[in-house]
Amino acid sequence: MGQLLQLKHVTVDRHPDTELERYERQEKRRKGPGIKEQTHCLFGWFGRGGAEQIILVSRLEWPCRNSLREVREAIEWVCTEVVRESGRSQNEGDDWD
Repeated sequence: MGQLLQLKHVTVDRHPDTELERYERQEKRRKGPGIKEQTHCLFGWFGRGGAEQIILVSRLEWPCRNSLREVREAIEWVCTEVVRESGRSQNEGDDWD
């Protein structure tokens, strides 16, 4: 759970190598999108200020329907509930002091 607490936020976006793959495909005159062009990713932002971007899940989905947005919303809900329950537990502990 410690790593999860370092999670600043989650986002959904194209694969980070999409532009490189598109450029290489155009240089070689290939038609149609490549694997990375068809992939979107769920990114977790960790560390100080959320500076470290890590792919948590990637999904090949063409055309992209951003179905990982539902996963992002679920993670955000869990994080909110963990903080809420943690605060509730601390408040309940205060009554015993």
